[in-house]
Amino acid sequence: MSKGTLALILIVIACGAGVVLLIINGSGTVVIAPQVTDQSSSTNLIASSTDSSTATTTIDITSPVAGNQWLGGGTYTVTWNGGLDNTVSLMLVDKSLESSGGSVSKVWSTDGIPNTGTYSFSVPSNLNGTYRFYINDSQSYGWSDYFSITPTSTTPTTSTSTSTGR
Repeated sequence: MSKGTLALILIVIACGAGVVLLIINGSGTVVIAPQVTDQSSSTNLIASSTDSSTATTTIDITSPVAGNQWLGGGTYTVTWNGGLDNTVSLMLVDKSLESSGGSVSKVWSTDGIPNTGTYSFSVPSNLNGTYRFYINDSQSYGWSDYFSITPTSTTPTTSTSTSTGR
């Protein structure tokens, strides 16, 4: 290879949860860029790449875990370990909207969360199904286990009156 020529090796790993691109440049730097797609705009929500020479490649989401069942309208704590930045972004992904092609669709997201390892999440009351969280900062990312959300159940109140026959 002549001086000034940049060689790139691209490896695409497709899994049920998303696509991870491993790009190895001429200097040996590995860049990891997961693809997460916004269902309304079909755009990749992960714009920045991850340089593994300076990153922990994962943020470990410790709650929710597989088997958890959250109730719509309730408030639950999402917990994680890791990340290199002062803030993180958090996204809720609906399993039923994940495609076999590797992209996923978000149903809720927020940015600029202080990277303290906890976030108080108010579950939208209309959700029903299997979900998981995606968390990222500019240098690392992670996925939670799948967990269930059921909608708030409302029991109609019935009022009964009795007639005294008067």
